Parts: sequence; C-alpha cells; structure tokens
Amino acid sequence: MISKPDLTEYLDRIDKQLKQKITVVAVGGTAMTLHGLKESTKDVDFCVQTRGDWEAVQSAARRISSTFRLDLFQGGFIYTLQLPDDYAKKAQPIKAKLRNLEVRLLSPIDIIITKTARLNERDIEDIRAIVSKKRVNKKKLMQRFRLVKGSYVASDRDFQARFEQVIKEFF
Repeated sequence: MISKPDLTEYLDRIDKQLKQKITVVAVGGTAMTLHGLKESTKDVDFCVQTRGDWEAVQSAARRISSTFRLDLFQGGFIYTLQLPDDYAKKAQPIKAKLRNLEVRLLSPIDIIITKTARLNERDIEDIRAIVSKKRVNKKKLMQRFRLVKGSYVASDRDFQARFEQVIKEFF
C-alpha cells in the first residue's frame, strides 16, 4: 500500500524528471490519501489535460525506480466517465515545493461521482469516509451527477441506480 509520505516522495521524484510545467489532478484513492481521508492507496491515479502532458508524466515515471502502478487519465475522462470541463478548477491545489508539477486533488463531490461509477465494497467505504469527514452538499452532488451521468460509457440505468443507492445510504 502507498501512504501519503510515499506519494509525496513519488511526486517529488517525478517533478525532478519533468522539463516543463504540468498540472496533475489526483483522483481515486490517491486523491483520498492526499486529502487525508484514508491511510493509503493501492496505486497512483492522476489525470492530466493533454496527450503531451500524459506522455511527459509517463516518461518521467518510467525514468524513476518505483514499484507503484501508475494509472494516468487524460482530459477528465476517468475510468468510465467524463467529468465536466471544470473538474480541474474545482480540484484543490496542494502545497508542495515542486518546480514543474502542480498537484491538485479531485473535489470530494467528483470523487464520490467517480466511485459511484463502479461502486464496489472499497468504493462504498471510500464514500463513507468522504461523507463522514467532509461537508458534502447533497444538492450540489445531485447537480454534479446530472452533469456527468450522460458521459458514462456503460448503462445509464445502472449508474443512476448506483447513485440512488449512494444517496439513500449516505444522505
């Protein structure tokens, strides 16, 4: 498992390999770990804006010695859904002394939305942690879901049912 100090060191090492400024948005368990919502994550999940950024981060990650699995997404398309264009602006920047890497944390609402897309037991526990430790506005969550649900690549009906389950269980 990868702890917050492990992630911080990993980010520092990637930063030293980059030759240009790049913004990465931590998503999934990585965002939750950096938010302090869970102790560790099993892999490293980031989203970048462009194909060039994706290639630069992948190249930097290959040049450092690490056993971490890096899942790198592009343009707000995370797992099976497309987040609205403002996802990176809504993401919280972290304070870090990095030269070329700006790290932002996906908003708690957007983390809940992405976790709802799959909604396995680990996702349910992650949503529970978010709801218990962060103020999540139900109305804003529902508005955000309406923006995102049409981008889901699988069954809209299944995604809607999982979202309704999250609302019923946590709100």
